[in-house]
Amino acid sequence: MSVLERFIIANQRLSGAIERRLPTVFRQHIYTVYKYKAAELINRRSRQIVLDVGGGKDCPFLPFLKAPCGHLIVALDISQEELRRNRQLANKIVADAASDRLPLRDGSIDLVLSRSVVEHIRDNAVFFANCARVLRPGGIMMHAFPGRFAPFALMNQLLPNRLARRLVGYLHPHWREEDNYGFLAYYNRCYFSALKDLLHKNDFTNSGSIYFITKAFILIFSFHFTF
Repeated sequence: MSVLERFIIANQRLSGAIERRLPTVFRQHIYTVYKYKAAELINRRSRQIVLDVGGGKDCPFLPFLKAPCGHLIVALDISQEELRRNRQLANKIVADAASDRLPLRDGSIDLVLSRSVVEHIRDNAVFFANCARVLRPGGIMMHAFPGRFAPFALMNQLLPNRLARRLVGYLHPHWREEDNYGFLAYYNRCYFSALKDLLHKNDFTNSGSIYFITKAFILIFSFHFTF
């Protein structure tokens, strides 16, 4: 058994041991929590405009919406090829979510969502500023992403991307079949103190839900103007 294989097994055992001691709510897979919470936020009221950042090949929350046709859901992704894979949505925008020329009007969005996107953004200061700009007052954003110092994230930062892709493909063969894995990750400001600073600078307030677990976390924040 190689050193890398021993490291992976040790990491899995350690994560499992920690997870068994957590409250039940934290034992769910982070992306299971994400899709149900996203659906809950959308179902709260009708006729919302929802921006799904990194909208790629699917929207995992769609099956859980009470009236999906009652909302305008827009998928945004930097990759046109990824957006082509998404057969669920008609409204798509090819753009960089961290660009200062994001083609969305100020105060035009009710809810900004993302899953496994924040860690791939080079400059999250720009991204969170964009979220604040496009959200209406009282709008909400929710992002699910791995923390910078999670064991697998540390390994991803240490390994060359080509090797990291091979490793992820080995550990998750179904991802390899879909050819939808191993995108370059930067983990820019993906830790609590840096994110807290970004949220404060952009006038976000906690709407009552923030989850931290051993491998990833979800942030759910409301946006308010300050005068």
